[in-house]
Amino acid sequence: MKNRKLEILNGIPFFSFVPQRIARAGEFKQLNGQAKAVEDWFLAHHSQAAPEFERACDGLESSGIPVVKLQYGELTPRTSLMPAIALVSSSSRLSVKALEQVHSALVGPECTGVRSIPVWMGAPHPAKAWYVAPSPSYIPGLLSDLCEFATDRRHCALLRASVTLLQLLLIHPFADGNGRLSRALFLGIAAREITPHPVWPQALRLLWRHRGTHLHRASLFVRDEDDWSEYVNLFLGAVREAATPVEK
Repeated sequence: MKNRKLEILNGIPFFSFVPQRIARAGEFKQLNGQAKAVEDWFLAHHSQAAPEFERACDGLESSGIPVVKLQYGELTPRTSLMPAIALVSSSSRLSVKALEQVHSALVGPECTGVRSIPVWMGAPHPAKAWYVAPSPSYIPGLLSDLCEFATDRRHCALLRASVTLLQLLLIHPFADGNGRLSRALFLGIAAREITPHPVWPQALRLLWRHRGTHLHRASLFVRDEDDWSEYVNLFLGAVREAATPVEK
């Protein structure tokens, strides 16, 4: 099966997902043009709004972003995203070590280090789960690829930020805090390379709160078809919707 690895847990076979490497993927050339058009449109109408950006980011984790409960343990308490966003914004080049530092800022030093156990969502056993994250052995290579893509300036910042968010969720490299880390990466890249503005956290709210079903479907297209177009267009639509009321 495409993008699958056969594994066994408690004597029962199941398939885990192996995400496509994105750093060299040619399909982003066309999507980059679409994302760049939205990015340029945004910059033509909006200027830096750092204080409002920080306030919006501080309220993001308690404003409708759902928690996805996995099959193990307790989730760490939610904290402000701003220290993690600041780390991303100040990093000239993202690395696996830098990702671990950002993750530590979100969940605490006791939770650092990539996971060494399988994780899945939607069922007691991965054989019936709707999503099974890649085997731990794949994580270092996938994170290196993610970091390469996130800092590749051949793609515009908005495309890199949005794709990095979902790819991090698909890799699910840590036992906890992956959702917060993905949002911190998106917000940090957008703030550093476009401009700090409350539109970015508002776009995330729209995606999770009002477009959750569409987001889930778009992630399945990435999982099953290596097709990022529906997800990227969904994300760009959320950015436009979030930015338009501010423009009036």
